[in-house]
Amino acid sequence: MQVIGETISHAIFGEGIISEKTDRMITVTFSVGKKKFLFPDAFENHLVLKSEKKQRQVDRMVDTLAMERRQEEAIRSRRRRHYERIWKLKIAPNSQAAFGFLRNTAEQVFSTWTLSTGYYLSGNSKGLPRIPQRMHLNTACLLTECPEGEPEENRKILGVCMVREDFDGRQCRDGIIHSHDRYRIRLEESEELPFWKYFSAGASGCRWGNAEISYFSNRTMQRILKDIQKHAVSPEKQQLAEEFYQYFILVNKLPETISS
Repeated sequence: MQVIGETISHAIFGEGIISEKTDRMITVTFSVGKKKFLFPDAFENHLVLKSEKKQRQVDRMVDTLAMERRQEEAIRSRRRRHYERIWKLKIAPNSQAAFGFLRNTAEQVFSTWTLSTGYYLSGNSKGLPRIPQRMHLNTACLLTECPEGEPEENRKILGVCMVREDFDGRQCRDGIIHSHDRYRIRLEESEELPFWKYFSAGASGCRWGNAEISYFSNRTMQRILKDIQKHAVSPEKQQLAEEFYQYFILVNKLPETISS
């Protein structure tokens, strides 16, 4: 916005002329000398342009700046609350969730980044959505699938996602889990990992079961995430995998180095 040469007024210094301008600063020449002000911040309370047209333009800039400040404060406030929840959360050693894609499908999950917990198969809750009581904001969802017609030992890891920052499985009555809007990764075919490598010494006897979710240890998920990072085929995915890993160890209060 061009404001050099415009007349402004100040409650203390009186009228002046804008003589210089940078992206975030203007210099105004008053009768008492030159004064510098933040631009457009100073027009919120201290400066008024003589030109009504220019003043309306600056008012819009001030309104935009105020909105950005509110948004930044909202983000900072959300982060503070999130770190408070992390600090207070009691971490269970087996709070990670592998999904078998018995109720979910890859097409649905990777298009919406939501997951169904499936249903109770027996008891008084039979037919009702399974409540993921062991899942909290520190839970990563491992997305796995056994190719149709192949033995269970050929189950592959297709991707992984963190749950949303405000997730509490005890309150998830509809059995629908929404993923984090940043920490979620779909693996290309060349990046897929063998699932049972992390859970069984041998391939024989591998069995998933009938439930959609199988819980496992935080340490095992840490190793899987490290391997996902190693096998990423693009620099962008490597960067995302590294950020995912760092977030995961933060919310699970794990050391960065994996112990043997």
